[in-house]
Amino acid sequence: MPKSTHRVGVLLTTCAVALLTARMATGAELRIDDSKTFNIGLRVQTRALWLEVDTVKGGDPDNARIDFEVRRAYLLMNGNIDKRYEYAATLAADGAGRAGVSSPDIGLGSGLAVRDAWVGIQLAPEAKLLVGRMLVPFFRQVGTASTGSLHSMDLPTFQLGGIQPGRRVARDDGAMLMGNINGGQVQYRIAVMDAGDRVPKSSLRIAGRVTLDLIDKDPGFYRSMATIDGKRVLSLGVAADRLPDFEPGVDHFGIVGDAYCAMPVGNSTIVIGEVDFASIDQDDTRYTGTYLLGIGSLYLRKAAPVVGNLHPFVRFEKFTLADDVKTPTNDDTEIGVGINVYPGSKGQTCKATAEFVRTTPAVGDARSSALVQLQLSY
Repeated sequence: MPKSTHRVGVLLTTCAVALLTARMATGAELRIDDSKTFNIGLRVQTRALWLEVDTVKGGDPDNARIDFEVRRAYLLMNGNIDKRYEYAATLAADGAGRAGVSSPDIGLGSGLAVRDAWVGIQLAPEAKLLVGRMLVPFFRQVGTASTGSLHSMDLPTFQLGGIQPGRRVARDDGAMLMGNINGGQVQYRIAVMDAGDRVPKSSLRIAGRVTLDLIDKDPGFYRSMATIDGKRVLSLGVAADRLPDFEPGVDHFGIVGDAYCAMPVGNSTIVIGEVDFASIDQDDTRYTGTYLLGIGSLYLRKAAPVVGNLHPFVRFEKFTLADDVKTPTNDDTEIGVGINVYPGSKGQTCKATAEFVRTTPAVGDARSSALVQLQLSY
């Protein structure tokens, strides 16, 4: 049997077994006493990727590429010591098996890394102090939301890149003060972080985010990228991120504003949309410019009784470099069209996603890619 055919067979068999077992698999909770708990869970996202143009480092750009990978594998742990003290830790492998990716120190490629690890102390009903490694509170999708509730196939391309320098896969080490006012109608996060090991140690990142929920309140640490449980959500957010001297003589400052909406229509449809706008200043180098993200979708219950609930979506992402940028990077427009399928009505814990993506650079030819991904959470 050809090697490629064998790999396809293994992937499909794995997906089938996982779908059959997902119904009876749940996360585990160990209750030590009335105040001490320990929770553990597993989330795995596997996918197949087709690239019209081989953009992998060392690849042949005149050929296409098919690649199978474990996009994310998370071992999730959290718990409470008492009513005031809590903790969370995530061990992660990201992009294992992906061609051209090898950064095991941050969990990219065939490696395992500490993705999140923090201890939280409840100082007051409206104030909690977190110390450790955590998301940088800036973007909504790559800053407060869980990758277990992805709206489209993957996290936004630019939000994962140099648009925010000095991060460890959207995380950083430091301390964050966060809290919920009026039960979560307003949530704030203010963080002081060390900007990883890629910038001078004297440079500290200061980032902050404020979110206003106009209808249903959401006090959680992780928010949903796609709310499919029927909650009525209208959320507005603003944020800022400041990192001086992330390169010699180059400072970073970014501001963002975003709006997110999830509205049930009748008993069978939820309309979901999001718009993000950011302005980035990196002293006329790299990513100085403006960023725009737009996502729209419909969550359809009972649309396909045999297959499961359906969630078609379209997304638009664009970064426009400022005219005075001295060392330009990518200046791309990306459009994706896809669908999520939720077999067994298990929601985000069990879903399959397919997406077709068209990327149009400011210079050069447009290119296409297609992805199929399966997510299971236990």
